[in-house]
Amino acid sequence: MDRSRAPFTLYGERILIGNKYTTNEIPSGVRGRLSLMDVIIQNAEAAIILGHRPKDYKPMYDVLNELILFGGTGCINEHRLVINIMKNRDIPILELAHPKNQEELINLINRVNEFLKNLEKYKAKISFLMMMI
Repeated sequence: MDRSRAPFTLYGERILIGNKYTTNEIPSGVRGRLSLMDVIIQNAEAAIILGHRPKDYKPMYDVLNELILFGGTGCINEHRLVINIMKNRDIPILELAHPKNQEELINLINRVNEFLKNLEKYKAKISFLMMMI
């Protein structure tokens, strides 16, 4: 993987891509993140959206496994914009509450699997976006 090429670097016309999703008043960091997410936003045929982590959440696993399971937040403004953009598209969306324990995590995995199986039934080419709100 060549990290000197897009989407890992932003220069030239790629910098301006984020402007099509928002106005110039939005901070440049948010527009830059939207530019990086553009390929995913444009090609996603389904979305899986994971809700906010509860304030009283106690990690079930070590830090690395928590990142693998639930991802990082990065920039909450960019995440909210991407989720709004995805909701405005005509694609299947599965919204899930953040699990608080292992039982809820197993239920979450089962719901995701069922969602993906239904997409396969319609012979949809699946590429999905998993974001935290």
